[in-house]
Amino acid sequence: MKHTRCSSRRSAPQRLPARGWLFVLVLSGMLGTPTLLNAQSLSWLGALRELSRPPTYEFGGGSLFAYDPALQEGISPEQWARIMQGIADYHARYGYSFHPAGGPAPYPFYPQAGNLWRDLATLYVDLDPVSGSVLDWDCTDYAIDGSTGQTSFLRTFNYGEQDIGVPVYAALDGVVVFTMDGYADYNASCQEDPLGNSVVLWHGGAHYSIYAHLRNGSVAVAVNQTVRAGQQLGLTGSSGCSRLPRLYFESAYGDPLTPYEPHAGTCRPGQSYWVNQVPIRRDMSLWDFNMTDVLIANYPGLPYDMPRTGTFLSSAPFVSWWIVLVNLPANSTWRVRFLYPDGTLAFNSGNRNFGNNVPYSTAWWWWRYNLNPNIVGTWRVQLFINNQLMMDAPFKVVATQPEIVNRPPFAIEAAAFDPPRPGAGDAIFCRLNTSVLVDDPDYDLVRYRYTWRVNGNTVRQETIAAHSDAIPWGIYQPGDLLECEITPFDGQADGPSLVVRIVPGDMNGDGCVDDADLLTVLFAFGSDDPDADANRDGIVDDADLLMALFAFGEGC
Repeated sequence: MKHTRCSSRRSAPQRLPARGWLFVLVLSGMLGTPTLLNAQSLSWLGALRELSRPPTYEFGGGSLFAYDPALQEGISPEQWARIMQGIADYHARYGYSFHPAGGPAPYPFYPQAGNLWRDLATLYVDLDPVSGSVLDWDCTDYAIDGSTGQTSFLRTFNYGEQDIGVPVYAALDGVVVFTMDGYADYNASCQEDPLGNSVVLWHGGAHYSIYAHLRNGSVAVAVNQTVRAGQQLGLTGSSGCSRLPRLYFESAYGDPLTPYEPHAGTCRPGQSYWVNQVPIRRDMSLWDFNMTDVLIANYPGLPYDMPRTGTFLSSAPFVSWWIVLVNLPANSTWRVRFLYPDGTLAFNSGNRNFGNNVPYSTAWWWWRYNLNPNIVGTWRVQLFINNQLMMDAPFKVVATQPEIVNRPPFAIEAAAFDPPRPGAGDAIFCRLNTSVLVDDPDYDLVRYRYTWRVNGNTVRQETIAAHSDAIPWGIYQPGDLLECEITPFDGQADGPSLVVRIVPGDMNGDGCVDDADLLTVLFAFGSDDPDADANRDGIVDDADLLMALFAFGEGC
């Protein structure tokens, strides 16, 4: 991975005039000279402290996805030939039925744990054949030069999200026609096979999908195995030619087999091959934020994870943090504010320049301030970019080392099933809607334990680093009690668990079978209203009414 670096240092503190120091000395005599001042005794001195001791700072970072012509991001001709030979070998052995008419089947979901544009960033097929320039389906530059597939990225690999695990699933029903495993992880170059560990599925006819850069040893399927949509194929990795931990997902169709872009837009007109196409996120947003008490400049930077903390000693010489930022406009500015525990202003940096003369689709930046936070309590650091508040992050200051203790993750804000009312043929995701930035008071990397139950029986339990998990179709049937329990875990302690459920007979999805559900069935009786069709057989009838009656009171 290549990224630019820039750094700044400001170390010329302003000095108070003699009368100012005399004023401070008089106050010290009146108040006494405590060895550790608290928020109550100093809150009204905030403005004076801001003038007398402006902290020095260091700053650096740059683009995460700078174009590098030395890296082959897509499938090389040699790798494509290898995949084609594997497909041919499979069909020579097991047979082949070619039915190209009708086009490829649409994908009901993106085949990776997590949520696009929240805990996953993504780039698309490059539709521009000219080397050195890119064009995505929406006529912008959210693509990797020369790539014929979609690439979705994790934020960290070793000691981070890749090590914890982020599953990759089958996007459709299919048969495994090619696998490759055994290539090393944590690559940031092209020292090995470009695609690394991978799986190819045949979806019937002339439709295939390719899943690449999987984690070493994680491929969970074998050639000629039939898989269902939503079934786990492996884990996200950084094997092969890969600068960051990612899933490379490519679609191919036809005779001869040809890669295609399933997204539809102005620059790729026609049908979308997604059941629900996710739009490109255009607004500037933070993808990650973490605080630390180490010198970030001494670490290699992302995607390597770094030590994290949310508690600092009052004698700590500095406070540091880093961010991952999406959609940073050219010539952007930043501003930092520190707030005392009582909420008063301790420091305002004023606007500073990032130094980016071009837009960055994704970038990481770090700051180090020698704050010397000698007031115990919960401080806050605020980060403004282009005068927009992007982060208001709490951190704790304590007087002694024994006070630095682990705190469990914060509660998950919300979760829901996708689709919200699944049928028997649907793979089901359990998706979190919670902060990707302040999810733990110590800024630990939070992992999530997903426990899936059908009618009280555990059908899947995985601890992963993603904001969603899935089960394949066929495990749940309409009329079953479906539960997904999610427990956040920081490596030492659990946070509060959250349970989402589908209760048989709960027509309005409020988790309680009551009069409202009976009325929903009665008013829709004889129709095909999906909100009243509890068993998903296409008709609202006695079976749906009986389901609501037998479950009356459940979940209430």
